Amino acid sequence: MLARAGADVNAMDSQGWTSVMAAASGGHREALQALLDRGAKVDGANDRGRTALMSASYAGLEGVCRLLLEKGADPNVKDGDGWTAVRWAAKGNRARAVHLLCRWGGDPNSKDYEGWHTLMAASLEGHGEVVRALVEEGADVAASDREGNTALMTAAYGGHPETVRYLIRSGADVRALDSQKRSAKDWAVEGRSENRGRTFRTDQFNVVLALLEGAARG
Repeated sequence: MLARAGADVNAMDSQGWTSVMAAASGGHREALQALLDRGAKVDGANDRGRTALMSASYAGLEGVCRLLLEKGADPNVKDGDGWTAVRWAAKGNRARAVHLLCRWGGDPNSKDYEGWHTLMAASLEGHGEVVRALVEEGADVAASDREGNTALMTAAYGGHPETVRYLIRSGADVRALDSQKRSAKDWAVEGRSENRGRTFRTDQFNVVLALLEGAARG
């Protein structure tokens, strides 16, 4: 309605949000369609570089994501931290959104400005379905950041035995070392030393066991 009255469809509010971003994050597909039909920028970003596609991806709004992609949204645009829509979907634990974005050209191996790959971040948080989705879409399980850290190391540190086992089955190198000569097992021990509760310590024990089993098979 505002668009018909001549309002600027790309105007930002005081927090840097455009109408497209608001419609996308709220899952309002009809309003979003109307804005885009009237010339709203599909990849318009706020002052932190966040786009409508990133917001929809984090929320797992697949229909909105698909509409934005059909209208030309770039799944590989990065925000101020170097996060893409795929990274935001991973952060939100949205495996189906990860698949959708990658099938529209999203890079499963994208890394942020600190050198972290999306797979590393998802593994640290133990988002098992997202980890699987990323690997299925071509994420490199051997990829490392500038410190030599890998997804297996971050999964071990985070205390996620099932993620560790999956990464090993997918080809992750149990014996790989980071720039400080630490292995995934060392990362697991370091995570355990932070003493985050009985359940966490049990998970760390199972992580170490999974790593030892993986090394024995390898």
